[in-house]
Amino acid sequence: MALAACTPAFNWREVGFEGLPVNALLPCKPDRGQRMVPLAALGGAQRPMVMAGCEAGGATFTVAVLNVQDAAKVQAVKAELGALSKASQSQYFTHGALVVQAAVYGTPSAERDGPGALSTQALETFFTGVKVAGL
Repeated sequence: MALAACTPAFNWREVGFEGLPVNALLPCKPDRGQRMVPLAALGGAQRPMVMAGCEAGGATFTVAVLNVQDAAKVQAVKAELGALSKASQSQYFTHGALVVQAAVYGTPSAERDGPGALSTQALETFFTGVKVAGL
């Protein structure tokens, strides 16, 4: 029990996305998934979105990557995804036909890291840790 109290809330690790030029820092070991996403900006066409995410420090951190397959539609897809997001805080990165969303679901707190709190330093580490080749 004493050992659990000493465990840091954030155990940062680099996470890649197979076949995509995207790397991210996540504060815990991520779960991964993929789903087809219908996009109005593409006339209802579906595209696969790959995700990695985990819970740490009282919040959920996710990184989602979507290959729009049409660089001319990237900004419209980015706007659509932004309108649908329920994240407390998120940032979007685009490159070529890729849209990357880094999102945090939880209530940020600048006071401390740990259960039920999320510091501005953790947010900065997470958002600056997203790297898309070519950016």
